[in-house]
Amino acid sequence: MNRRYTCKRPRREQGVALITAMLVTAFVVMVSAAMVARQQLDMRRAGNILLRDQAYVYTLGLEAYVYEVLKKDDKQVDHYGEPWAMEGLRMPFENGQLAPNLEDMQSRFNVNNLVRNNARSDFDVQRLKNLLEILRLEALDNPDLAENELLMENLRGINSGDLANAVADWIDADTDTLPGGGEDGDYQNGERPYRTGNSYMTSSSELLLVRGFNPAFFKIVEPYLTALPLPTPLNANTAKSQIIRALGEDINCVQADKLQRPARMNMASLLEDALKGETSKSTDEKFSSAAAFLQNAAFSGCKLIGTLATKPQNAGNQNQNQDQDQNQNQDQDQNQNQNQNQNQNPGNGQPVDEVIAPNTQFFQLTARADMGSGDQIIGVTLYSLIQRNNGRLATIARSQGVY
Repeated sequence: MNRRYTCKRPRREQGVALITAMLVTAFVVMVSAAMVARQQLDMRRAGNILLRDQAYVYTLGLEAYVYEVLKKDDKQVDHYGEPWAMEGLRMPFENGQLAPNLEDMQSRFNVNNLVRNNARSDFDVQRLKNLLEILRLEALDNPDLAENELLMENLRGINSGDLANAVADWIDADTDTLPGGGEDGDYQNGERPYRTGNSYMTSSSELLLVRGFNPAFFKIVEPYLTALPLPTPLNANTAKSQIIRALGEDINCVQADKLQRPARMNMASLLEDALKGETSKSTDEKFSSAAAFLQNAAFSGCKLIGTLATKPQNAGNQNQNQDQDQNQNQDQDQNQNQNQNQNQNPGNGQPVDEVIAPNTQFFQLTARADMGSGDQIIGVTLYSLIQRNNGRLATIARSQGVY
C-alpha cells in the first residue's frame, strides 16, 4: 500500500494590505480635515482682525467728525438742546454702521476737585459727601434693588462722610488722615498692600482702590462721577440733578426739579415728529451765567456750601425799595453789587465760577462701530476724552472696551 504525502502550503494573510490602506486613507483624511479646519479658523481670525482694524479706523473718523461739530458750537453756553448732544444717531455705511454719543463730562462731579492748588478743598469734600449720601438713599429706596438683601445691607453700612474723606486722602499729597480716611499706612496693612495715589485720579474706576468703596456701590455712583485732569466747575445747563442737590448744605433743600433745563434731543423722535408735520419748540431755560443759575427758584431759601448764594429778598422788601427815592435806590444798588461780589468771592468760600459755569471744557465721545454681516459682525467701542481750550480741540485720552 503506497502512501502519498502532500505538503500543505501556508495560508496567505489575506486583507492586511486592505486594512493598511484604509488606515492610511483615514489618517490622510483626518490630517486634511484638520488642515482645512485650521485654514478656515485662520481665515476667520484674519477676517475678524481686518474688520476690527477697519472699525477702529472708522471710530477715529467719527472722532474727527465730532471735532467739526464742536468747532461750530457756541462756546459760551453748552446745553443738551444743541446738535452735539443728539441721541440715537446712526450712520450706516457699506458693510457697517456707526453710532456716536457725546457726553458733557462736566455734568458729573469731578473727584479731582477735592484738591485745588495743592490743598484739600473742604467745600468739595462736603459736596462729594452729600452726593454719595443722596445716591445711597436713592438706592435704598429703589424697589428694583430691594430684593438684593446683600446690597441693601451693604448700603446701610456705608458712611458717606468716611468715603468722601477717604477719597480726599487718596488724592492729596499730605500724610494727614481724615476721619474715616486712610493714608499709606492704612493700605499697606491690608491683605494686598499698596500705596495711595497722592495725585489726581486718571479714571473714576480708581475709586475701587479707595478703602470703603466696593464694586456694588461703585456701580451705583459711577454714572455721576468723573476724573478730569484738573479741577473743573459744574456745567449749570447739564449737571445731573443729584449733583445739583449736593450743592446745598442740606441735601433736601435744593429743589432740582424746578430747574427746567433743555433735555437731550432724540433723532428717532425728531424724525417721527417731522413725518407727522409736528415741530416742538423748547421753552426750557438755558443759563448763560452762574449768577443766573443760582438765582433760580430751585435755590430759594437754601444756603449753598461755600456761601455761594444767600436767600433772595422777599417781595415785601422789593416793594419798600421801590418807594424809596432815587438816591436811596442808587445806594441800595451799590450795596447789592457789593453783596453780590461778596457772594461770588466770599472770604471763606469759593468764587462762583470755580463751582458753576454755563459751559464745558471736557467732552467724552463714545464711538461705536459695527463691521461685517451675517454671523461675522465685529464691534469696536472707542472712548475719547476731548478737551476744548480757547477754541482748540485735543483728544487727551483714549480707551477701548471700557472707560
